[in-house]
Formats: sequence, C-alpha cells, structure tokens
Amino acid sequence: MRFPRVLVAILAASAIAPAAAVAHGAAPWAGTYQVQMVGGSQEASWTLSRPSANPCIGGESGQGTDAQSFLAGAPAVVQLAGAGVSVFAASIPNLTLKITEDRQGSITRGQAADTNPGDCIGEATESPMPSASDCSTHTLSASLTIDPVPGTAAVGGSAEDPTPFLECPVFGDVVPAFASPVTSSMPPLGPASAGGPPTGEAALEASAPITDPGVSGSTKLSLQLRFTRLAVLEPLAMAQDPTITVSPSGSLDVPVSCPAGSCAGTITLGPAPNATLASVHAAGATRFPMPETGPVAQFGSASFHLRAHQRGVLLHVTGGIIYARALRHVQLAIYVSERSGRATVRYIAGDAHIRG
Repeated sequence: MRFPRVLVAILAASAIAPAAAVAHGAAPWAGTYQVQMVGGSQEASWTLSRPSANPCIGGESGQGTDAQSFLAGAPAVVQLAGAGVSVFAASIPNLTLKITEDRQGSITRGQAADTNPGDCIGEATESPMPSASDCSTHTLSASLTIDPVPGTAAVGGSAEDPTPFLECPVFGDVVPAFASPVTSSMPPLGPASAGGPPTGEAALEASAPITDPGVSGSTKLSLQLRFTRLAVLEPLAMAQDPTITVSPSGSLDVPVSCPAGSCAGTITLGPAPNATLASVHAAGATRFPMPETGPVAQFGSASFHLRAHQRGVLLHVTGGIIYARALRHVQLAIYVSERSGRATVRYIAGDAHIRG
C-alpha cells in the first residue's frame, strides 16, 4: 500500500535493440519529426482482503481505484531513422504534459478473532490506519520518456504533485510508475516516396496484475502519440566501421558519399555512443543511419557539398596529428547535420577507427 508520493523519477527502459522487421532492400532514411502526446490513461483497480496472523488484530479489507488521465501535451522535436516505412528503435525524451489523477479508496479493520479481552493484555490490538481520507482529484505535471517501437516499447518519466496524497490508499502502478510490459503499434513513417504519410499515430498499451499480498486487481495503460513529419532525407552512405588513415597534417578523408541529387551540411567526428554501437554490431545487421540524440564532443568538423555519388569529405582533426594518433584506439562515429526545408536532420552515418 502506498500513501504519499512526491517527486519520483523512473528511468525509461529504452536501450537500443534490434529494430522492428524491415522489408528487404528498403531504402534507409533519417528524419526530423514532431511528436505529441495526444491522450491516454492509466487505471488501477484493486480489492483488498488480508486476514491477520495475530488473533488480537482484525484483518483488513477494502477497495479502490486510481484513474490517471493524460492530457494533450506540448510537442517535442525528435530525430528518427529507419528504412522503408519502418523506424528503428528510438527514445523520445521530455514529453511534457498534465495528468489528472482521481484517487478513491478505503481500508477497514475487521473484528479480532480473539474476542476475550484478557487474552490480549500487553498485545497490540490494532495497527495504524488512516485517521481521515484525502482522496480526491489532483493535477500533476509530468515529463515522460517513451520508446514507441514494437519490441522495445517502454514508458518512464517523472511526475510532481504539489499536494501529494497522504491518507488515500492505493495499490498498483500510479504515475510516475507505469504498467509493463508495453506493446505498441507504429504508423508507417519515412519519406513520401516510400509511402510514408505526413502524420500518423502510435498506440501503446500495457496491463499488469497487482501482486501485493492479499490484493487482487490490475493496472491498465493506454497512450496515443502523434507523429508529424518535418523533414526526411536519404542519408549519406558509408561502409560499416572503416579504418581511416590520418595524413601528416592531421586530416582525414571521411568515406561518405551522396546517394542522389546533391548533399550539403556539416560532418563531425566524435566519440561513438558505445552502448548503441555494441547493440548494432551484436545484431549482425545494418542499423545505420541512427538518430543523433544529444550533444556531441567534437574531435573535428567540416562543411560539405557533394554531388550525386561523389565520395569523400576532408576533415581536419582538432589538435592535428598528435591528437589524432591519441584517438587510434577510440571507437568513433561520423555525425551528420543536413538542412532540409526549414528543418535540420541530424544522424549518425556510421562508426569508424583511425590510423596514422
């Protein structure tokens, strides 16, 4: 049984994992999307029947509900990547929204099994019970992190109630805890040329039994996300984990090529996100491009403008050949930023090592 809840954080279980099935030969893409929580709910319903092992204390019985309604929140801009109309595993952080929580519940104490007053002298005749109820409806501010992709779907985050419940019993998952495991269905995403629509909605669901002793019931979760395409492009092509030679001046010829038309933007050499790349290689399949999800430490960068099928971007390592040689045993990644219309698409074209 839980009474007060203040500020609690739950980390999302959104480690990169193999993507959902992708059609053989589907063209890779990288894109910028606007994602918004458009609604949802989490409802816990419970019944308590707990006998007492102490004959001087009566058993407990009760019931209650906790209905959490997720209101439409502010949109977030995220980077995604995939192939065809499928998206690779991705975490969508910091979706802010309001949640209304209507909590109702009560627990009563039954009569002790031993009704002879002389038998219970010196024994505790009751355990603490709430003296009054503050069950009501509260409004919480929440920030959620969601992986909506089938196979890796998960929900986590944090929530703050300025006036937390103190005397209203509850069992089951209540925000910021979420029912799991989560199942999901994703809309087709990606370029219009592959059949990706401009908008689509994802649905996430979970149902978990309440396992507290003496309690029966369940928690059911349902969320809806809307994806709006801002920009999608075909990423620079790159072989997996090439070894790039450093020139005496500390320059690299980064082996990326423009797949079609013309490609322009900025390329950055930086440390690879190790957990991501380990999963990519363990999967035994191509998982690039990958979305860039946060700030990157830069070992060097360069602007590029390539024609269709033109290959190679010259990049100078900050600190020259001495610093470049110090990076020989570091797993590196090639980060790309390309402008498309009014949006900027950021992604990892691949990983690499250097020698020299």
